[in-house]
Amino acid sequence: MARVTLQSIAEEVGVSRMTVSNAFSKPDQLSDALRERIMAVADRLGYLGPDPSARSLATGTTGTIGVL
Repeated sequence: MARVTLQSIAEEVGVSRMTVSNAFSKPDQLSDALRERIMAVADRLGYLGPDPSARSLATGTTGTIGVL
């Protein structure tokens, strides 16, 4: 089975990849109906949400601190 990505969800719903991304990270920018459609497709396809590792690579931060 192919890995589920934002792009595969976007193609299924008929929206852009950025719209799917916004459904997870900026839900206030979408209508409730559209967000629910996106989340329903993501759930059906088994998408678990954005990968924290990928986010830390994109932002250059890890959100962790070290203690000595």
